[in-house]
Amino acid sequence: MIPVRWRKVFHDLVDNKIRSLLVIFSIFIGVALVGFTISLYITLDEDLDYSWSSITPFHAQLFTEDFDEDTLETIKKIPGLGEVQAKYSFSARLRIGPDDWVPIQITAIPDYLEQKVDIVKTDNGAWPPGEHQLLIERGSLVQSKSNVGEVVEIKLPDDTVRSMKLTGVVHDGQVGVGTILGLYGYVNYDDLEWLHQPLSLNRLSIRISKPNPSKIDVDEVADRVSEHLRKAGKEVWFVLAFDPGENPGKSQVLGVVQIMGVLGFLAVALAGFLIFNTFSSLMNQHVRHIGIMKAVGAHRSQIISMYVVLILTFSIMAILPAIPIAALFTEVLNRGMAVQFNYETLGFRLVPAAVIAQLVVGFLVPLVTGIIPVLVGVHITIREAIYSYGLSAGRFGKNWIDRLVERIRGLSRPMLIAIRNTFRRKGRLALTLSVLILGGAIFIAVFNLRSSMVAYIDIIGKYFLSDVNITFNQNYPIEKIEDALLGVPGVERVEGWAAASGELLRDNGEAEESVQLLAPPTDSSLIEPLLISGRWVLPDDENAIVVNNAFWRVRPDLKVGDDIQLKINNKDTTWRVVGFFQFPGDLQLFAYTGYKYLAEMLNAPNRAVIYRIVASDHSPQNQVRMVKLIETRLRNLGLQTQDIQPGSALGEANAAAINTIVWFFLSIAIAIALVGAIGLMGTMSMNVLERTREIGVMRSLGASNLAVFSIVLVEGMMIGLLSWLIAAILAMPISRFLFLLLSQAIFRSPGKFTASMDGFLIWLGLTIFLCVAASFLPAYNAARLTIREVLAYE
Repeated sequence: MIPVRWRKVFHDLVDNKIRSLLVIFSIFIGVALVGFTISLYITLDEDLDYSWSSITPFHAQLFTEDFDEDTLETIKKIPGLGEVQAKYSFSARLRIGPDDWVPIQITAIPDYLEQKVDIVKTDNGAWPPGEHQLLIERGSLVQSKSNVGEVVEIKLPDDTVRSMKLTGVVHDGQVGVGTILGLYGYVNYDDLEWLHQPLSLNRLSIRISKPNPSKIDVDEVADRVSEHLRKAGKEVWFVLAFDPGENPGKSQVLGVVQIMGVLGFLAVALAGFLIFNTFSSLMNQHVRHIGIMKAVGAHRSQIISMYVVLILTFSIMAILPAIPIAALFTEVLNRGMAVQFNYETLGFRLVPAAVIAQLVVGFLVPLVTGIIPVLVGVHITIREAIYSYGLSAGRFGKNWIDRLVERIRGLSRPMLIAIRNTFRRKGRLALTLSVLILGGAIFIAVFNLRSSMVAYIDIIGKYFLSDVNITFNQNYPIEKIEDALLGVPGVERVEGWAAASGELLRDNGEAEESVQLLAPPTDSSLIEPLLISGRWVLPDDENAIVVNNAFWRVRPDLKVGDDIQLKINNKDTTWRVVGFFQFPGDLQLFAYTGYKYLAEMLNAPNRAVIYRIVASDHSPQNQVRMVKLIETRLRNLGLQTQDIQPGSALGEANAAAINTIVWFFLSIAIAIALVGAIGLMGTMSMNVLERTREIGVMRSLGASNLAVFSIVLVEGMMIGLLSWLIAAILAMPISRFLFLLLSQAIFRSPGKFTASMDGFLIWLGLTIFLCVAASFLPAYNAARLTIREVLAYE
């Protein structure tokens, strides 16, 4: 036979099902979020490493002038060089509609079956590509608006259109997901001549032979390869190298997950507050129970053990579903992120560290937070317990807050009672407010976070203020291009920019890292840089250069006024750093200088390879229209472009990525807001239970159903609105903190915080809705209580 005390535990669990469900659900949310964030972090860490290593990634990648197989064979003999993979890549355009063409980067690999580095794998369909066949990267398939088996049209750089059959899908682990900025396709190497391209190579991926090499080791071998190519008369445009064995995008993805972990920790804290609040009320409700148990000989340890078992029962009922559901959501989100960031996964799995953390949190947090009110409750004496009538005498009017509330006049009596009831149990009010305030502050912070990120993207967009951006495959006279483009209806202004690729040199003259150098006219209005220190390039400057924040990754001590050495067109040149500008990321070194100085250095005065066009109508729709008109004009003049993009393309792509991240955060914020609503509902239900006899007294004095209903509902609204006010204040530092973490994780540089009113207003609306929803049922139950039920209540 089950002992009486354990039967009481069972009845405490099932008699008030709503209260039990609220506690279980709050624990469930905290445990699930902890498991989810830890599982996602570890799963992503493992999957990103697996996906990156599975393609045998390059140690360094060189973008070069065209070279042949004979040159490749001599490169393979360079000391320190291990595996080598050469490819040919060029830009074209893919038709996705009657008049819509999008950029596509087409790659040809000499032997798809003997790849050594940066391995492209088949996903489904034909392999390798056959004659006049196109394979597409799986991340580009949706944007291509084509299906395997269909015939697609490719517009070549000389405007020739070729029809190719899309016969398969591949996975290239080192490219990004296809966007409006460009898709990725793969063709048979022998088709290059048919595609009006030379049967040659222009991209070289290398791995060095030294085991566990350092970045310095990689740079030394890459320098040898670059020098070998230059001696062979081939220009090296750009060298890309990362820390060996490290997925270059991993830190950014995991940085986002770490912020989700911060939100998960806050959810656990909220659950702890809710549990503490629930058990405080439960112990107040069980005052007489404890008194009776003590009167019949129960020891404190026996009473405590009963409530500990109740707490552990709540924990078990929350943990059992939380563990598999967290793992399932991790798998769903991981698969979604694999599509978003183009990596392969190892599949569904339970992460032991996450399960252990869930067990610790699921048992320890409820036990620690719940045992405090239990220990306080069991210390009550038998006399205090027996003579407790539930009228809460002497609980109001003892401090300055109560005296301030008492001064409120001009309201109806039920309204005044509701306001005073709000501040009667200040400890419980503080705990309930804590849940709602943190939930609301995080919710508002997510909207502020999105606003700040969009504002940051807008700042980055100030480097690309033109309506159409054109990159040619060679330098053209500026006057010729201006005459051609100013004749296009809607074109107002044309700017020609010089550009060059170079290498940052160490003190010993060895190349350290590649640098992309841009040179707009010094009076250009199409760039508004975000300067960190120093100044911009002036018209009278010669070798002045403004560099981005990525230079500090390579040269931490670099400052305004220092000189740096750059190798450009095989010439060692000296530049004076006059300023630093902020730009997302720290992987690529960018710099700006004056057009005149760079154009003369390149022996291309009054010529440019990049052109920025300003239209009379700046709308995204008109930008797309202008691209088509400009393409037609250039084609008629026989001018070949390497790339042409509407100015809005970059902003749209970045905004889409930011929205994806924000939705992840918003889903957690909504879960936290639900915990807050549960806390308010639990508080109002407990308040009604504790005031059952008081409600009976009001009923006996003639209080109507509406009056009782209003008292409870207004009390809930008061708590909600007070929480909104404090949450609005607290949201600002939380928003700044999250934005700092996210901007460092994604852009690797701090940004300017921007608040948004949307979050404040939406949370105000949600607060009112949640307060009404959370208070309605307790208010309805209070209004239904009869005097007879109150007199019979224990």
